[in-house]
Amino acid sequence: MRTLLCSIVFSMIATSAFSQVVEGVDPDSVGAIEVQLRDHTSEACWVNLREAREYAEERLASAGYDVVQDNHDYQFRVVVHGDREPAFFGRGNCWGAIRIVLGIGLLNDGLVGTFLVADYTLTVQGAEDLNDQVITAIDRLIDLL
Repeated sequence: MRTLLCSIVFSMIATSAFSQVVEGVDPDSVGAIEVQLRDHTSEACWVNLREAREYAEERLASAGYDVVQDNHDYQFRVVVHGDREPAFFGRGNCWGAIRIVLGIGLLNDGLVGTFLVADYTLTVQGAEDLNDQVITAIDRLIDLL
């Protein structure tokens, strides 16, 4: 019983989320969007990249956004950092951070940058892999738009 209680408390502490969305974001105010993936994981902590891309494209399109390939304006980026804990530490689970952003590249007075329109970050620890959490993070950001 004590082990179960400690696991529940630890999992509540080990997972956190942060989100931010600029007011007035809707399909009419945002141009075409390209879904981009950035995989910074190791040890097979994130393996459903194709599913994540297709899922994000379908969710954005069903919400009324124009989803395209090779866009140089708006990007819906799925960035995942993660690693697997050593087996001698425990069960060899994955930990990491998932960041989903909607941004637009800007050029102003010779400076290039990205203006973030929406941002959702999720930290995870103790998962077999990060696949389900990536899909959840995509859902949460699109639901906020």
